[in-house]
Amino acid sequence: GDRELERHSLGVLVGLCQDLRKDIPSERLLDESMDRVKRRCVKGEDGGGEGGGSMSILAQLRETNARRSRENCEAIARRLYMTFRSIVRESDTKMSLRQFEAGAGAVEAKYRAIARGPAVASIADTFLREQRDADRLPGA
Repeated sequence: GDRELERHSLGVLVGLCQDLRKDIPSERLLDESMDRVKRRCVKGEDGGGEGGGSMSILAQLRETNARRSRENCEAIARRLYMTFRSIVRESDTKMSLRQFEAGAGAVEAKYRAIARGPAVASIADTFLREQRDADRLPGA
């Protein structure tokens, strides 16, 4: 997850700084270069003016990771829940509220066991809850 991404980024940053030390003999140029690399990799750069800054590479990776996690988690939740929904909504199915809650709980447990990334909890708390609420037996 996020910690793994930070660890990897730190390792890349350390490697870049070591390479700079080998390649740049001037102390002043080395310091400037290392500051620029750190800013670009970890802190982002302030380009001045409105919206002129740029995100750090780490921030970009986090954003991409979060977006992919949301997309994947929603796809997993949708696939698992739609199978359950088809059983619930079958005309022959007679399901008590207790059976429904147990089945919906099993869907959520399966989802949490296989989904990965920063979006796992939010998709369970939004998408799965909304689906569950929509399918809960009326009047029960």
